[in-house]
Amino acid sequence: MRSPVGSVPLSPGAEISEDRSSLLLPLFKSLTALSPNCLVWKNPDMALSGIGDVDYMAPEVLWSSIITHVRQWATAAGLGPVIVCHHLPDGMFVIALNGSNEFFQLDVRSRTSFRGSTLFSAEDLAQMAQMDRRGFRRLRPGAEGLLKLVLKGLTWGGRPRVGKLQSEGVLQLIDQDVVGVRQAAAL
Repeated sequence: MRSPVGSVPLSPGAEISEDRSSLLLPLFKSLTALSPNCLVWKNPDMALSGIGDVDYMAPEVLWSSIITHVRQWATAAGLGPVIVCHHLPDGMFVIALNGSNEFFQLDVRSRTSFRGSTLFSAEDLAQMAQMDRRGFRRLRPGAEGLLKLVLKGLTWGGRPRVGKLQSEGVLQLIDQDVVGVRQAAAL
């Protein structure tokens, strides 16, 4: 079973269409226009291919605008209803239902914590953003890789999580963007 915003089936036998780019790109572009402090910070390719949710960073002051943009996008795409969950501190989940078989999920955070301390905020990541060739703002790959290494690379006991690092493509992200790695290291 696949996970959110690419889409998530709500029943085990549900079919999922493979091309989510044409559906999601208008939303990504619309959100990019909100502010230079808004960006996809993790896994955009997976979400656009139909595997996984979108991890999005935006200052909390923009969240009501994000909800409005998602609702407009969902209406235009024939999706709905849109549900907003505020069950995590500094985060919200905006979910658009697609009939009875699947849903699309945008995870929005204003900051991310690591073991109780703020690791970065939306404004911090905006300094390491670039425009994706498909027309939306995203975190540089090297910065994404280094932040994933910190957030997902170790168990609480300090042992490496090799499988997680491989599945997240951490080394590939770091290898393709030395400048982004340096920027994230400075953060």
